[in-house]
Amino acid sequence: MVKVKACYHAFFSQIAGRDEEVVFLEQPTLGALVESLLESYGAEFAAALLDANTGDLSLGVSLLVNGSRVPFDAELRDGDEVYFLMAMAGG
Repeated sequence: MVKVKACYHAFFSQIAGRDEEVVFLEQPTLGALVESLLESYGAEFAAALLDANTGDLSLGVSLLVNGSRVPFDAELRDGDEVYFLMAMAGG
C-alpha cells in the first residue's frame, strides 16, 4: 500500500475549498488514484477530469507527479505528490 497526496485547485463543485488530500492506494498507479477520486466525488468530477469517449484525461487537464509530467500508466511511490491542473481560458 502506498500513501500519496492528491493536489488540485477547487475546480470541481463537490470539493470546493479542498486543495489536497492524502489517499491510500492498494495498487500504486495513477489509474487507481483516479478511480479512488471518482468513487469519492462522483460523476461530475469524472466529467471534468476524464474524456468520456477515451477514458483519458480531458483536454486541458494536466497531471504532474512531484512536479514532472509522467505517462498515465506510471507507477506511484509512497509519498508522491500528484497534481491535477486545469488550463483556464481567458478572454
